[in-house]
Amino acid sequence: MTSHGKRPGTLRLGGSPKKRNSTNREIVAADRAEPLLASFAQRRIWFLQQLDPDSNAYNLPLVRRLRGPLDPALLERALTLVVARHEALRTVFDAADGEPVQRVLPVPSRILRHTRADGEQGAARLVHDEIAAPFDLSTGPLIRALLIRVGDDDHVLAVTVHHVAADGWSFGLLQLELAAHCTALRDTSRPAVLPPLPLQYADFAAWERRELTGAGLEQRLAYWRDRLSGAPAVLKLPTDRPRPPVADADAGMVEWRPPAELAAAVHRLGRDAGTSTFMTLLSAFQLVLARHSGTRDVLVGTPVANRTRTEFEGLIGMFVNTLALRGDLSGDPSFRELLDRCRATATDAFAHADLPFENLIEVVAPDRDLSVNPVVQVLLQVLRRDATTAALPGVTAEPFGTGRWFTRFDLEFHVYEEADGALTGELRYSRALFDEERITRLLDEFTAVLRAAAAAPDTRLSQLPGDDATPTPAIPSNDTARELPVDTLPELLAGYAARTPDAVAVTDPRTSLTYADLDRRANRLAHLLRARGTTTGDLVGICADRGVDLVVGIVGILKAGAAYVPLDPEHPPERTAFVLADAQLTAVVAHEAYRHRFSDVPHVVTPDDPDLDRQPDTAPHLTLDRDSLAYAIYTSGSTGKPKAVLMPGVSAVNLLLWQERTMGREPASRTVQFVTATFDYSVQEIFSALLGGTLVIPPDEARFDPPGLARWMDEQAITRIYAPTAVLRALVEHVDPHSDQLSALRHLCQGGEALTLDARLRELCRHRPHLRVHNHYGPAESQLITGYTLPADPDTWPAAAPIGPPIDNTRIHLLDDALRPVPDGMPGQLCVAGVGLARGYLARPELTAERWVPGGATGEERMYLTGDLARRAPGGPGRR
Repeated sequence: MTSHGKRPGTLRLGGSPKKRNSTNREIVAADRAEPLLASFAQRRIWFLQQLDPDSNAYNLPLVRRLRGPLDPALLERALTLVVARHEALRTVFDAADGEPVQRVLPVPSRILRHTRADGEQGAARLVHDEIAAPFDLSTGPLIRALLIRVGDDDHVLAVTVHHVAADGWSFGLLQLELAAHCTALRDTSRPAVLPPLPLQYADFAAWERRELTGAGLEQRLAYWRDRLSGAPAVLKLPTDRPRPPVADADAGMVEWRPPAELAAAVHRLGRDAGTSTFMTLLSAFQLVLARHSGTRDVLVGTPVANRTRTEFEGLIGMFVNTLALRGDLSGDPSFRELLDRCRATATDAFAHADLPFENLIEVVAPDRDLSVNPVVQVLLQVLRRDATTAALPGVTAEPFGTGRWFTRFDLEFHVYEEADGALTGELRYSRALFDEERITRLLDEFTAVLRAAAAAPDTRLSQLPGDDATPTPAIPSNDTARELPVDTLPELLAGYAARTPDAVAVTDPRTSLTYADLDRRANRLAHLLRARGTTTGDLVGICADRGVDLVVGIVGILKAGAAYVPLDPEHPPERTAFVLADAQLTAVVAHEAYRHRFSDVPHVVTPDDPDLDRQPDTAPHLTLDRDSLAYAIYTSGSTGKPKAVLMPGVSAVNLLLWQERTMGREPASRTVQFVTATFDYSVQEIFSALLGGTLVIPPDEARFDPPGLARWMDEQAITRIYAPTAVLRALVEHVDPHSDQLSALRHLCQGGEALTLDARLRELCRHRPHLRVHNHYGPAESQLITGYTLPADPDTWPAAAPIGPPIDNTRIHLLDDALRPVPDGMPGQLCVAGVGLARGYLARPELTAERWVPGGATGEERMYLTGDLARRAPGGPGRR
């Protein structure tokens, strides 16, 4: 048999007692009278296996097709000798105070099992089942072997070892020793004479725990803390399915076979730049990952043998360590400069490679998340093929494909340097996340990047091509132009008030107003504001509890030609004082209970102001245009000082008419007024209801109680709700999908965060075929800019919810850091143009100029940079 390439260089049988590292301290054997604690690597694997006992994620298979006159009894005896020589293959684990303790078992009486198969396909099925069966770490054995007879002089040998007992280097040792014993047993009837092992794996584990304590451990941790500070916790590659709550080890595999001339070019590039093949490939791989994840800070793991002393070289056991290599692609460097960065990073990391990955995890990612591999989710390994052959006597061995692979990573890329300089590789991928088509495209792009970088290494990263097959960016369709019948909110609302004067426009637990009542009261408020000095384009505050008066106040301010600035009564005084000063408000509409907060404001109008009854019932005669402001809503300030977004009324008009066109006009609709007026989603919520329907305002106790909210919605026959993502999740969680709850609901609109199409939501809609789910996206600096309505049948829903195409009169662009279009399927910053854009930020000209920039195909349209990443899904229904 030949080594499967999981080890560097040529292995010796046995180890020398001489040390090759800097320390001269002798390694002493562990006291076998004391508990044999697990190594750090074993400890982590053991914990993960306890969390998912049926997992096969840590099964290491070695499968070979053996052709020739094989002696099964001789093979079994040789394998038994290997297991007898290495305690790690006979070790199981007991739990002591929640920690794993090693227990070495006697040599088993039988290791190799025998069976027959009906042809090659039958053998493949048997191997498939054999290597996928989980291990029990408490009972063992942690190595098993199955010899399948396919025909005369034709066998398949499947050896499976749990990763807690071995690593790739160990498999090389296992094959060499197995071949040596088989040869000696055949020729002399005696086992091979192998160099004695000075230590066993349990001795290494004890030594490791002594070495990694105190100041030595803290120095190692300090280096990696500093190196990984601020690194992204997860590399967010676009996936074909949502990440499952528990990672699935089932993997697919795509082979990589670059042409010989490209392999030669890669080697030349490395020689010229002073980088190894690994560093050259890592640089290109990190660039591709950065493009697909939309980041310039990329962590990639790589395994290292971690056999830092010669005493460990001949031992089978779990020594391998994972290094986290951080790629810095910021500033659009040339590929040559990226190679320099990579060389410096890798050289430094390899010099600090003796900290077990398990210790690093406890510092960098202490919170266990079973859905992702901690610290690094992508692995790259470059190995030299070892030409040394470990052959069974009289038998030829070759790999036997099973079509079954496992991975603990999202992506696991193994590249092999052949003896003649050729490069080959296999990219394993999580089937739970990716389809083969996506991985193939990623490898195509990797090849294209390597080819271009090798030809012109001084090219900047942004100029290097992507996938050879699709070099031209696919620009999303922006053919969204549609004529608007009106340009301002007062015009739009007045039309519906005239058509349905007697219909109920808004109702709260105490009061209801018809469209005629709402129009009359809002007109009177508008006249009073004008009489007290409000002019067109002014900013007027509105501070009222959620209810009829809040809606009257907002509409009245608009009818006065002003823009409303919502002030939440529940905000702290400091926040309110900041808004008053920043917006320089000269008028506020407020409930009497809040008048004292505005003692420094010249004009405060309350709903019961006696002057209101003396104002005209008709609207003021004003001239407003499409650029007239409608509102200024302040951001939360969570990322800095709050700032007001100045939004013209035509933006809201465009959104509302698009929504009415796509969702249908529903005169009898009843919409929940759920969010506060300081949240921009309230604009769509309030005004969409006033297009002939009824805005229904719930009591506060129902808003904060999901079961109570569901009951209230049933009592009120609510047909539409605009729910922030967290509210949607809570509501769906507390509604029995098989009951008649929410039977009147027709539209469930959500925004704010990514929509998760989980089983509960699917089941809810499956039993309510009239209910449609709408996924809305739009930052505060624009109105809603994209929308996607899920199909009526949940069984046809995609795995992940797209945000959809742009709405009417809105254009979106997916751009890279240099504001160039990105190729189809690649993530880019989502930038928006069209009537939905805000004017900018109030009194923040520098920030406005930074976020609203010239762009588009001609560079002449005004474009807002959202900072959010999106991609156009190839062949999909919209953008994710």
